[in-house]
Amino acid sequence: MLYEVSTHVAGVVLGALAGHGAASGLAILGGSALGGVANPRTVQIVSGVLFLGFAASTAFDIATGAHASIL
Repeated sequence: MLYEVSTHVAGVVLGALAGHGAASGLAILGGSALGGVANPRTVQIVSGVLFLGFAASTAFDIATGAHASIL
């Protein structure tokens, strides 16, 4: 499936900047709140396990060709 390229470059750029700013702001606020409640070692372990899980999932998708259906 092909998507039409937008001719409103300024709107696309402003929307991307606004979305990135909102996501970054939420990440900072969430990390700050989590840092006050959770043990940093627990956060590191959970983050590492999630990272390895996503890596394994991606490797599996690439190995089986499942990712080709997305493009």
